[in-house]
Amino acid sequence: MSPGSKDIGNYQYAAAILDLCKLSNFRNKIETADQDFHLYKESIYTIEWFSALVLSGAAETHFLHDSLVWPLYYMLLRETQAQVDIMYNKILDVIINEMNVNIPYKDININKRTKKRFKCNKPYWNDELSNLWSNMHEHEKAFLKYKGNNKATKSELRQAFMISRKVFDKKLRYFDRRYHRGLDLEIEDFCTKDPKEFWRHVQNLGPRKSSSVPIEIVDENGNVSNNVNEVLNKWKDDFETLYTGKSQQDEHFDDVFLDTANQQRIHLEQQMLEPLFIQNKSLNKNFTIEEIKKCVNKAKNNKAVGIDRIPYEILRYDNIIELLREFYQFCFDTNLVPNLWRRALIHPIPKDKKKDQRIPLNYRGISLLNTIMKIYSSMINSRITEFEDSIDLIVDEQNGFRTKRSCTEHIYILNSIINSSLKNNMDVFCAFIDF
Repeated sequence: MSPGSKDIGNYQYAAAILDLCKLSNFRNKIETADQDFHLYKESIYTIEWFSALVLSGAAETHFLHDSLVWPLYYMLLRETQAQVDIMYNKILDVIINEMNVNIPYKDININKRTKKRFKCNKPYWNDELSNLWSNMHEHEKAFLKYKGNNKATKSELRQAFMISRKVFDKKLRYFDRRYHRGLDLEIEDFCTKDPKEFWRHVQNLGPRKSSSVPIEIVDENGNVSNNVNEVLNKWKDDFETLYTGKSQQDEHFDDVFLDTANQQRIHLEQQMLEPLFIQNKSLNKNFTIEEIKKCVNKAKNNKAVGIDRIPYEILRYDNIIELLREFYQFCFDTNLVPNLWRRALIHPIPKDKKKDQRIPLNYRGISLLNTIMKIYSSMINSRITEFEDSIDLIVDEQNGFRTKRSCTEHIYILNSIINSSLKNNMDVFCAFIDF
């Protein structure tokens, strides 16, 4: 779905949330907030009442548009992390509700069991094959249920079953060949400059790989268990200890380096709190609509979503971008982010198919993060990258993780050094460091 298609909705409730996030108006008022706060000491609108009023959805009342109430509410939001989470959840609710109303979707119940004996998921399956299979199945039941002693009748039932099976198998092979021949012709006539799209078509020709994880584990003593609770707890315990210095794989964890890095971070943060500290305007400027659009348009379609269930395609609408800009600026100004951004869906992928798939640590966990958080991180990363390039902070020899650069130049240089050394009968020593 592209932004040029039918608009996702009017977002009648988005205006209320947008008012909660109108930080552009707050910045001029925060300076006078301390001066005006004494006016609220004798006011009947206490902080608890005001918070309940805002969270109840009454965002369009005249109280929220008062020039003195906004700074109070802004200070209220800065007090607790819970307020940030509530605001973010409201934004998610608005987007998801509009998605449910305006975008077709299908509910899938993975625990639902069908009473049908046969259910085919082949792409070339049609009504004709279904009728032939039902006919074959009826002849099979008649043949198997016959308990009489008449050999002629039993032979006729068996013959009818074999004929119906032969007809079904012949039609099945016909539709199978016709379907795959159509795919072959489609690949031959397919013309694209996108290699991913090409290989996506090629993969449809072969069998689908099973990505299911067995609901079974093998503990340290070699005992096998298929109890669901034990399996889930085993996966949870093994992945929780990764990269914390508590697992067997982290036996070489460098605690000294971690302590040194934390001390350096604390020292830098204390410097930023000093009165004479000069902020970097290019890094701390306000977010703009163009900045968000650049990162959103750079994101690829058809990507897996995180816990928020929001795809990148939805974030390209102008009304959502305006909403996100206010919320991003709020997070940037308050140094607070929703707790949901610290969580991820872990998708396990086998490291080696030859290893036992019942051991959780034989899988590599791929974390699926929230798309809204990834856009926020992308904008900050773009600012830092542009700043580093502007002052030549990164050495010119580094090509990794830099735009419009790749390791091809390094491979060419290494290959030239090796060839030159071989011609001159010289030794070459290489060290590969993987971060």
